[in-house]
Amino acid sequence: MRRGRRSCWALLLILASCAGDEAHPNDYTIAIEGPRASVAPLARLGLFVVDACAAPVRCTSGLCCTSQTIDRIVSAKVDPPIAVVTISGGDLELVPREAGDANLEVEAELGGVLVRETRAVRVREPDRLAIDGVRAHRPYGEQIGDACLPPALMQSGTRGYLPFRAYAGDELLVTSGWQPIALSGDAIRLGAVGGDATHGVVTFDAVRPGVATAATNVATPSSVSFEIIDASTIDGLRILPAPDFVLGRTERAEIGLVPLIGERDVCADTFARVVVIESPEVCAIDPVQSWPALDATETQATLPEGVRRIAIRAKSVGDCRVRGGLVGTPFGAVATMRVLGS
Repeated sequence: MRRGRRSCWALLLILASCAGDEAHPNDYTIAIEGPRASVAPLARLGLFVVDACAAPVRCTSGLCCTSQTIDRIVSAKVDPPIAVVTISGGDLELVPREAGDANLEVEAELGGVLVRETRAVRVREPDRLAIDGVRAHRPYGEQIGDACLPPALMQSGTRGYLPFRAYAGDELLVTSGWQPIALSGDAIRLGAVGGDATHGVVTFDAVRPGVATAATNVATPSSVSFEIIDASTIDGLRILPAPDFVLGRTERAEIGLVPLIGERDVCADTFARVVVIESPEVCAIDPVQSWPALDATETQATLPEGVRRIAIRAKSVGDCRVRGGLVGTPFGAVATMRVLGS
Protein backbone atom coordinates (compact mmCIF):
# COMPACT_ATOMS: atom_id res chain seq x y z
CA MET A 1 0.00 0.00 0.00
CA ARG A 2 2.83 2.42 0.89
CA ARG A 3 4.54 1.68 -2.40
CA GLY A 4 1.34 2.55 -4.28
CA ARG A 5 1.02 5.88 -2.47
CA ARG A 6 4.65 6.77 -3.24
CA SER A 7 4.07 6.02 -6.98
CA CYS A 8 0.98 8.22 -7.05
CA TRP A 9 2.84 11.13 -5.43
CA ALA A 10 5.68 10.75 -7.96
CA LEU A 11 3.21 10.90 -10.85
CA LEU A 12 1.53 13.99 -9.41
CA LEU A 13 4.91 15.72 -9.05
CA ILE A 14 5.77 15.01 -12.72
CA LEU A 15 2.40 16.33 -13.91
CA ALA A 16 2.75 19.44 -11.74
CA SER A 17 6.22 20.11 -13.14
CA CYS A 18 4.78 20.03 -16.69
CA ALA A 19 1.74 22.16 -15.94
CA GLY A 20 3.48 25.49 -16.35
CA ASP A 21 5.66 24.50 -19.30
CA GLU A 22 5.01 25.44 -22.90
CA ALA A 23 6.03 23.09 -25.68
CA HIS A 24 8.61 24.37 -28.10
CA PRO A 25 7.31 24.65 -31.70
CA ASN A 26 9.86 22.07 -32.83
CA ASP A 27 8.21 19.54 -30.53
CA TYR A 28 4.96 19.53 -32.51
CA THR A 29 4.75 16.64 -34.97
CA ILE A 30 2.27 15.41 -37.56
CA ALA A 31 1.82 12.02 -39.18
CA ILE A 32 0.74 11.19 -42.75
CA GLU A 33 -1.46 8.10 -42.41
CA GLY A 34 -2.85 5.71 -45.05
CA PRO A 35 -1.91 2.63 -47.09
CA ARG A 36 1.82 1.93 -47.27
CA ALA A 37 1.72 -0.25 -50.39
CA SER A 38 2.97 0.90 -53.79
CA VAL A 39 0.38 2.52 -56.06
CA ALA A 40 -0.65 1.73 -59.63
CA PRO A 41 -0.57 4.69 -62.07
CA LEU A 42 -3.96 6.46 -62.30
CA ALA A 43 -5.16 4.83 -59.05
CA ARG A 44 -6.17 7.08 -56.16
CA LEU A 45 -4.17 6.96 -52.93
CA GLY A 46 -6.14 8.40 -50.00
CA LEU A 47 -4.11 9.76 -47.07
CA PHE A 48 -4.88 11.89 -44.03
CA VAL A 49 -2.81 14.11 -41.75
CA VAL A 50 -3.08 13.84 -37.97
CA ASP A 51 -1.41 15.23 -34.86
CA ALA A 52 1.26 12.69 -33.82
CA CYS A 53 0.66 13.26 -30.12
CA ALA A 54 1.52 9.62 -29.52
CA ALA A 55 5.12 10.94 -29.49
CA PRO A 56 4.91 13.06 -26.29
CA VAL A 57 5.94 16.71 -26.39
CA ARG A 58 9.02 17.25 -24.23
CA CYS A 59 8.69 19.52 -21.21
CA THR A 60 11.59 20.80 -19.11
CA SER A 61 10.77 18.47 -16.22
CA GLY A 62 9.31 15.34 -17.76
CA LEU A 63 7.14 14.16 -20.63
CA CYS A 64 3.86 15.84 -21.52
CA CYS A 65 1.50 15.27 -24.42
CA THR A 66 -0.45 18.19 -25.87
CA SER A 67 -3.70 17.27 -27.58
CA GLN A 68 -3.56 19.57 -30.56
CA THR A 69 -5.83 19.52 -33.60
CA ILE A 70 -4.63 20.04 -37.16
CA ASP A 71 -5.80 23.55 -38.09
CA ARG A 72 -5.30 23.02 -41.82
CA ILE A 73 -3.01 21.56 -44.43
CA VAL A 74 -1.12 24.51 -45.87
CA SER A 75 0.57 22.74 -48.78
CA ALA A 76 1.38 19.32 -50.20
CA LYS A 77 3.57 18.35 -53.13
CA VAL A 78 5.25 15.30 -54.62
CA ASP A 79 8.92 15.59 -55.54
CA PRO A 80 9.71 14.65 -58.27
CA PRO A 81 6.18 15.47 -59.54
CA ILE A 82 5.06 11.98 -60.60
CA ALA A 83 1.62 12.42 -58.98
CA VAL A 84 -1.07 15.07 -58.65
CA VAL A 85 -2.06 15.98 -55.08
CA THR A 86 -5.36 17.47 -53.94
CA ILE A 87 -6.18 18.72 -50.42
CA SER A 88 -9.58 18.46 -48.75
CA GLY A 89 -9.63 19.45 -45.08
CA GLY A 90 -7.20 17.11 -43.36
CA ASP A 91 -7.25 14.63 -46.25
CA LEU A 92 -4.96 14.19 -49.22
CA GLU A 93 -5.51 12.34 -52.49
CA LEU A 94 -2.64 11.35 -54.77
CA VAL A 95 -3.20 10.30 -58.38
CA PRO A 96 0.10 9.03 -59.87
CA ARG A 97 0.77 9.80 -63.53
CA GLU A 98 3.85 7.62 -64.00
CA ALA A 99 5.91 4.96 -62.25
CA GLY A 100 8.79 5.94 -59.99
CA ASP A 101 9.85 6.86 -56.46
CA ALA A 102 9.15 10.23 -54.86
CA ASN A 103 8.59 12.03 -51.57
CA LEU A 104 5.32 13.55 -50.45
CA GLU A 105 6.06 16.79 -48.59
CA VAL A 106 3.28 18.17 -46.38
CA GLU A 107 3.13 21.41 -44.43
CA ALA A 108 0.32 21.78 -41.89
CA GLU A 109 -0.67 24.31 -39.26
CA LEU A 110 -0.82 22.80 -35.77
CA GLY A 111 -1.54 24.98 -32.74
CA GLY A 112 -0.63 28.06 -34.73
CA VAL A 113 2.72 26.54 -35.69
CA LEU A 114 3.75 25.39 -39.20
CA VAL A 115 4.84 21.75 -39.07
CA ARG A 116 6.42 19.76 -41.91
CA GLU A 117 6.47 16.04 -42.61
CA THR A 118 7.70 13.85 -45.48
CA ARG A 119 6.60 10.41 -46.61
CA ALA A 120 7.91 8.14 -49.36
CA VAL A 121 5.62 7.37 -52.32
CA ARG A 122 6.22 4.41 -54.64
CA VAL A 123 4.41 4.04 -57.97
CA ARG A 124 4.72 0.75 -59.84
CA GLU A 125 3.36 -0.43 -63.19
CA PRO A 126 1.26 -3.58 -62.63
CA ASP A 127 2.40 -6.62 -64.58
CA ARG A 128 -0.33 -9.02 -63.47
CA LEU A 129 -4.03 -8.76 -62.61
CA ALA A 130 -6.01 -11.44 -60.79
CA ILE A 131 -9.81 -11.58 -61.38
CA ASP A 132 -11.46 -13.41 -58.49
CA GLY A 133 -14.36 -14.92 -60.44
CA VAL A 134 -17.77 -13.37 -61.10
CA ARG A 135 -20.05 -12.69 -58.14
CA ALA A 136 -23.59 -11.48 -57.52
CA HIS A 137 -24.82 -8.57 -55.45
CA ARG A 138 -27.59 -8.29 -52.93
CA PRO A 139 -30.03 -5.53 -53.93
CA TYR A 140 -28.51 -2.99 -51.53
CA GLY A 141 -24.94 -3.67 -52.57
CA GLU A 142 -23.74 -6.23 -50.04
CA GLN A 143 -21.92 -9.14 -51.60
CA ILE A 144 -23.37 -12.64 -51.58
CA GLY A 145 -20.72 -15.00 -50.31
CA ASP A 146 -20.84 -17.60 -53.11
CA ALA A 147 -18.91 -16.84 -56.28
CA CYS A 148 -20.27 -17.56 -59.73
CA LEU A 149 -16.99 -19.15 -60.73
CA PRO A 150 -16.21 -19.32 -64.43
CA PRO A 151 -17.73 -20.58 -66.59
CA ALA A 152 -20.46 -18.73 -64.73
CA LEU A 153 -24.19 -18.48 -65.38
CA MET A 154 -25.89 -15.30 -64.25
CA GLN A 155 -29.58 -14.47 -64.44
CA SER A 156 -30.56 -11.33 -66.35
CA GLY A 157 -31.69 -8.61 -63.97
CA THR A 158 -28.90 -9.48 -61.54
CA ARG A 159 -26.18 -7.05 -60.49
CA GLY A 160 -22.73 -8.60 -60.61
CA TYR A 161 -19.22 -7.64 -59.74
CA LEU A 162 -15.69 -8.64 -60.67
CA PRO A 163 -13.22 -8.44 -57.77
CA PHE A 164 -9.61 -7.94 -58.85
CA ARG A 165 -6.12 -7.46 -57.45
CA ALA A 166 -3.11 -5.93 -59.23
CA TYR A 167 0.52 -6.95 -58.68
CA ALA A 168 3.97 -5.68 -59.58
CA GLY A 169 5.99 -8.84 -59.19
CA ASP A 170 4.76 -10.25 -55.87
CA GLU A 171 3.72 -6.88 -54.43
CA LEU A 172 0.00 -6.13 -54.08
CA LEU A 173 -0.72 -2.61 -55.35
CA VAL A 174 -3.14 0.14 -54.33
CA THR A 175 -5.77 0.33 -57.11
CA SER A 176 -8.56 2.54 -55.68
CA GLY A 177 -10.56 4.18 -58.48
CA TRP A 178 -8.58 2.47 -61.24
CA GLN A 179 -10.43 0.60 -64.01
CA PRO A 180 -8.17 -2.07 -65.56
CA ILE A 181 -10.93 -4.39 -66.82
CA ALA A 182 -12.65 -4.10 -70.21
CA LEU A 183 -16.14 -5.67 -70.38
CA SER A 184 -17.45 -6.66 -73.81
CA GLY A 185 -20.83 -7.92 -74.99
CA ASP A 186 -24.27 -6.29 -75.10
CA ALA A 187 -25.65 -8.56 -72.35
CA ILE A 188 -24.16 -6.38 -69.62
CA ARG A 189 -23.91 -2.72 -68.68
CA LEU A 190 -20.80 -1.44 -66.91
CA GLY A 191 -21.22 0.20 -63.51
CA ALA A 192 -18.93 1.82 -60.97
CA VAL A 193 -15.47 0.86 -59.73
CA GLY A 194 -15.26 0.32 -55.98
CA GLY A 195 -13.58 -1.85 -53.37
CA ASP A 196 -10.91 -0.95 -50.83
CA ALA A 197 -7.34 0.25 -51.33
CA THR A 198 -5.83 -2.99 -52.66
CA HIS A 199 -8.91 -5.02 -53.64
CA GLY A 200 -10.84 -3.44 -56.50
CA VAL A 201 -14.35 -4.24 -57.71
CA VAL A 202 -15.86 -3.53 -61.13
CA THR A 203 -19.67 -3.54 -60.98
CA PHE A 204 -21.99 -4.43 -63.86
CA ASP A 205 -25.67 -5.18 -64.54
CA ALA A 206 -26.76 -8.29 -66.44
CA VAL A 207 -29.40 -6.74 -68.71
CA ARG A 208 -30.26 -9.47 -71.26
CA PRO A 209 -29.32 -13.05 -72.20
CA GLY A 210 -25.99 -13.42 -73.95
CA VAL A 211 -22.28 -13.95 -73.39
CA ALA A 212 -19.95 -11.39 -71.82
CA THR A 213 -16.17 -11.27 -71.43
CA ALA A 214 -14.03 -9.40 -68.95
CA ALA A 215 -10.40 -8.87 -70.01
CA THR A 216 -7.48 -7.05 -68.40
CA ASN A 217 -5.18 -4.58 -70.10
CA VAL A 218 -1.99 -5.11 -68.10
CA ALA A 219 1.31 -6.70 -69.19
CA THR A 220 0.17 -10.27 -68.53
CA PRO A 221 -3.39 -10.36 -69.97
CA SER A 222 -6.16 -12.48 -68.48
CA SER A 223 -9.88 -12.83 -69.14
CA VAL A 224 -13.01 -14.51 -67.87
CA SER A 225 -16.24 -15.21 -69.76
CA PHE A 226 -19.71 -15.67 -68.31
CA GLU A 227 -23.15 -16.30 -69.70
CA ILE A 228 -26.32 -14.33 -68.95
CA ILE A 229 -29.48 -16.47 -68.98
CA ASP A 230 -33.22 -15.82 -68.73
CA ALA A 231 -35.00 -16.85 -65.53
CA SER A 232 -37.37 -19.07 -67.53
CA THR A 233 -34.50 -21.47 -68.29
CA ILE A 234 -33.83 -22.30 -64.61
CA ASP A 235 -34.92 -25.89 -63.98
CA GLY A 236 -33.79 -26.83 -60.49
CA LEU A 237 -32.36 -25.95 -57.08
CA ARG A 238 -29.65 -27.32 -54.86
CA ILE A 239 -28.80 -26.68 -51.22
CA LEU A 240 -25.21 -26.02 -50.26
CA PRO A 241 -25.18 -27.87 -46.91
CA ALA A 242 -23.09 -26.99 -43.90
CA PRO A 243 -20.45 -29.43 -42.60
CA ASP A 244 -21.39 -31.73 -39.74
CA PHE A 245 -22.36 -29.91 -36.56
CA VAL A 246 -20.67 -30.80 -33.27
CA LEU A 247 -22.57 -29.92 -30.10
CA GLY A 248 -20.56 -27.68 -27.82
CA ARG A 249 -18.17 -26.67 -30.63
CA THR A 250 -19.68 -25.90 -34.07
CA GLU A 251 -23.36 -25.38 -33.35
CA ARG A 252 -24.09 -22.72 -36.00
CA ALA A 253 -23.42 -22.66 -39.74
CA GLU A 254 -24.87 -21.30 -42.97
CA ILE A 255 -26.51 -23.13 -45.85
CA GLY A 256 -27.07 -21.73 -49.35
CA LEU A 257 -29.89 -22.19 -51.88
CA VAL A 258 -28.62 -22.01 -55.47
CA PRO A 259 -30.78 -22.22 -58.65
CA LEU A 260 -29.67 -24.63 -61.39
CA ILE A 261 -29.74 -25.13 -65.13
CA GLY A 262 -29.00 -28.80 -65.48
CA GLU A 263 -26.08 -29.28 -63.08
CA ARG A 264 -24.74 -25.72 -63.40
CA ASP A 265 -25.16 -23.13 -60.66
CA VAL A 266 -26.86 -19.84 -61.51
CA CYS A 267 -26.20 -16.53 -59.75
CA ALA A 268 -29.76 -15.26 -59.44
CA ASP A 269 -31.01 -12.26 -57.44
CA THR A 270 -34.65 -12.16 -58.56
CA PHE A 271 -35.98 -15.20 -56.67
CA ALA A 272 -37.23 -15.31 -53.12
CA ARG A 273 -36.39 -18.58 -51.36
CA VAL A 274 -38.22 -20.53 -48.67
CA VAL A 275 -36.52 -22.72 -46.05
CA VAL A 276 -38.30 -25.30 -43.87
CA ILE A 277 -36.76 -27.34 -41.05
CA GLU A 278 -38.19 -30.90 -41.16
CA SER A 279 -36.43 -32.12 -38.01
CA PRO A 280 -37.16 -29.36 -35.45
CA GLU A 281 -36.04 -31.52 -32.53
CA VAL A 282 -32.51 -31.65 -34.02
CA CYS A 283 -31.94 -28.18 -35.55
CA ALA A 284 -33.54 -24.79 -36.07
CA ILE A 285 -33.34 -21.65 -38.18
CA ASP A 286 -31.28 -18.96 -36.49
CA PRO A 287 -32.57 -15.65 -37.93
CA VAL A 288 -30.43 -13.56 -35.56
CA GLN A 289 -27.22 -14.98 -37.05
CA SER A 290 -28.49 -14.61 -40.64
CA TRP A 291 -27.72 -11.45 -42.61
CA PRO A 292 -29.86 -9.51 -43.07
CA ALA A 293 -31.82 -10.40 -39.93
CA LEU A 294 -34.90 -12.31 -41.04
CA ASP A 295 -38.49 -12.30 -39.84
CA ALA A 296 -38.63 -16.06 -39.32
CA THR A 297 -39.58 -18.82 -36.91
CA GLU A 298 -37.30 -21.67 -35.85
CA THR A 299 -38.86 -23.94 -38.46
CA GLN A 300 -39.58 -21.71 -41.49
CA ALA A 301 -38.23 -18.59 -43.19
CA THR A 302 -38.62 -16.79 -46.50
CA LEU A 303 -35.44 -15.24 -47.85
CA PRO A 304 -36.08 -12.02 -49.82
CA GLU A 305 -34.80 -11.54 -53.35
CA GLY A 306 -31.04 -11.37 -53.47
CA VAL A 307 -30.47 -13.33 -50.24
CA ARG A 308 -29.59 -17.00 -50.64
CA ARG A 309 -27.94 -17.95 -47.34
CA ILE A 310 -29.40 -18.63 -43.93
CA ALA A 311 -27.96 -19.69 -40.57
CA ILE A 312 -28.90 -23.03 -38.99
CA ARG A 313 -28.45 -23.85 -35.29
CA ALA A 314 -27.95 -27.38 -33.94
CA LYS A 315 -30.05 -28.43 -30.93
CA SER A 316 -29.49 -32.16 -30.34
CA VAL A 317 -27.74 -35.21 -31.80
CA GLY A 318 -29.32 -36.59 -34.97
CA ASP A 319 -29.98 -35.77 -38.63
CA CYS A 320 -30.85 -32.17 -39.46
CA ARG A 321 -33.16 -32.26 -42.49
CA VAL A 322 -33.76 -29.00 -44.39
CA ARG A 323 -36.08 -28.43 -47.35
CA GLY A 324 -35.73 -25.41 -49.63
CA GLY A 325 -37.59 -23.98 -52.61
CA LEU A 326 -37.71 -21.12 -55.09
CA VAL A 327 -40.86 -19.08 -54.49
CA GLY A 328 -43.19 -19.08 -57.51
CA THR A 329 -41.58 -22.17 -59.07
CA PRO A 330 -41.95 -25.94 -58.63
CA PHE A 331 -38.25 -26.32 -57.86
CA GLY A 332 -37.05 -27.53 -54.50
CA ALA A 333 -34.35 -29.57 -52.79
CA VAL A 334 -33.60 -31.37 -49.53
CA ALA A 335 -30.33 -31.56 -47.62
CA THR A 336 -29.42 -33.59 -44.54
CA MET A 337 -26.63 -32.62 -42.15
CA ARG A 338 -25.46 -34.61 -39.16
CA VAL A 339 -25.37 -33.24 -35.62
CA LEU A 340 -22.73 -35.07 -33.60
CA GLY A 341 -22.16 -35.21 -29.87
CA SER A 342 -19.28 -33.32 -28.32
